[in-house]
Amino acid sequence: MALASLCSETTKFKGSHPAFTGFIVDHRLRQGSTEEAHKVAEELRRLRIEPHVLTLDWAKHGDPSALSNLESAARRLRYQALGTACRDQGIASLLVAHHADDQAETVMLRLLGGYMGLGLRGVKSSRPIPECAGMYGVSGSGEPRSLTTSSILTDRQQYHMQIEGGGVDLVRPLLPFTKDELIAYCEQAGVRRFEDYTNTDRTYTLRNTVRYFLSSNLLPSALQTPQLLSVATGVAGREDSMESMAQRSFQQAAIQIDRNACKASVQLPKASPSSVPVAAEAYSYKAILLRKVLSLVSPADDIPLQDLHKAVDHVFPESQNLARSPLNSTTTTSCQVAGVTMSKDNTDNDIVKLSLQRRPPTSKEIACQRQELLLTLSADEQNSMRRRAPQWHLWDNRYWVRVCRPETATPTNGLIDVQFLTPATLAALRNSLDRLQRRGLDRALKMAPGDLRFTLPAIVVTKLSDISVERATKGDIVVLPSLGWSVHGWRKWLKDEEGTAKRDKTCLYDVRYKIIDLGGGANHEHHSAPDEMRTSEG
Repeated sequence: MALASLCSETTKFKGSHPAFTGFIVDHRLRQGSTEEAHKVAEELRRLRIEPHVLTLDWAKHGDPSALSNLESAARRLRYQALGTACRDQGIASLLVAHHADDQAETVMLRLLGGYMGLGLRGVKSSRPIPECAGMYGVSGSGEPRSLTTSSILTDRQQYHMQIEGGGVDLVRPLLPFTKDELIAYCEQAGVRRFEDYTNTDRTYTLRNTVRYFLSSNLLPSALQTPQLLSVATGVAGREDSMESMAQRSFQQAAIQIDRNACKASVQLPKASPSSVPVAAEAYSYKAILLRKVLSLVSPADDIPLQDLHKAVDHVFPESQNLARSPLNSTTTTSCQVAGVTMSKDNTDNDIVKLSLQRRPPTSKEIACQRQELLLTLSADEQNSMRRRAPQWHLWDNRYWVRVCRPETATPTNGLIDVQFLTPATLAALRNSLDRLQRRGLDRALKMAPGDLRFTLPAIVVTKLSDISVERATKGDIVVLPSLGWSVHGWRKWLKDEEGTAKRDKTCLYDVRYKIIDLGGGANHEHHSAPDEMRTSEG
C-alpha cells in the first residue's frame, strides 16, 4: 500500500500529473483471498485510485495445490493478467512495489542457483513485462513504426513492412527502500497495510525459506541483506556501464537489415573501448554488443550472455585469452548461435564484418512453429465449432502475422495457419501455378535466395476435411507474407480495409517485423521491399 499512497500523493500537486489505476490480483490460492482483494480495493478508493480486481483462471492447470511448479505458474498467470489489463486500458507502465528486501532475496536465490558475475545484479528497476511473450500490445508490440525513409520508397511504394514497437514496461520505483522503511511510512501516513500470510510460511516456496533466514539474521554477515544489496548495487553499476558502452558501439556500427528476408550485415569496431579496464568486463562488453547484433534477426525470445562465449571467441578471437581458455576455432568463417547463422569476413583487420540470417529450422522447429491464424466455418459448422476472430500472432519470434477471411470467400470453411516455407510446400505451390504465375513467384523469391527462403513464413489454407492429415502435404500456400506475394483472392491488409474486403470477398493478410533496437545510428539502414501486391497473376 506504500506504493499506492505515494502515487496518490503525486495527484495532489498542481499541474499535470499521471492518472493511476490500481490492479489487485486475486490468486485464489488461499482462503479469504477474494475478501481481502476487495478490502484492498476499498483502501485504493479512499486514496482516490480506481481499483480493478483481477482474478486468476487456473482452469488450464487443474488443481493448483497439486502443481510442483506452483510459484512459477502463479507468476506467469499474474503477469499475463496484469499485461492484458494494461493493454486493454492503454497503460504503458506498470508500477510494482518490489523493495530492497525482495532484491536481497533475489540475489540469495541466484547464489543458490549457481549464478555468478552479472547474474548477481538482482532485478532491474525497469524492464519489459515478463511472461507475456507473444501477447500483442503487451510484449514489444501495439505501436508499429515505419523506419524506411522516403529516399528508399517512392510515393507509389508507401506500403511496406512496419516494425513493431510499444508494449508494457514493468517499473520498480521502491527498490531503494527496505520493507521496514515502507512499513514505517504507511504507519506515519495512516495507510492500512495488507500482507499475505503465506509469505511467512517457510515451507511454501524456496523464496519464503530464504526470506525467513534473512529476516532472522541466522546467516553469516557476508550473506545478510546489507551485503547482498551491496553486491547487487556493485554488479548493476558495472553492467549498466558496459551496457552504455555497448549501446554506443552499436549506434556507431554500420548496419543494414532486410526485414523481408530477415537478414542483416553489420560492421563493428574491432577493439574494446579504452574505458573498459578489466579483461573480464571487456569480454562481457563484447557479449552485450553481440547480443544486440544477434537480436536483429534471432528467433530467440531472450539471449543469455553465458550462451555467447563461443560466438564472442569467433567474432573477437583476441578475446580468448582475456577471460577464458583459448579455443581452436578461429579459422572458421561462420558459427551458429541463438538460432542465427553468423558469417564473418576476415579480409579487413580493422573492422569486424558480419552477415547474419536465421539458420535453417530443425524438423522440431518446423513442427512447433505451425500456428493457427484463423478457423473459418460454414453456417452449419459454426453451430458446433467456434469461429475465431482475426488477431495478431507472433511467429518464430520474428514476424507478427494476422489474416482476415470473410465468410463470403470461397471456400467458406478451412483452417488458415502460418508455418515455415519448405522445399516440399514450395514445389507443390509451383506445380499448381501456370507459367505467368510462377514468374511472379520467382520475382518475389529473389529477395530470399537459396535456403534463406526456407526460414520465412508461409500462410497455408487447409480444408477442414484434411485437418487430420499432415498439413504440410495437404495445405495450399496462399501467401508469402514477408515477401509480399499472394495468390489471387488474397492481398495486403491496408488500413481500415476489413469492410471493403467483406464486400469484394477478398482475404487479407498483414505482417510486421518484431521490435528491434535500430534506427538511431547514423549508419543504420532499413530495407523492406514495398508491398506491390505480388499476386500469382504476376
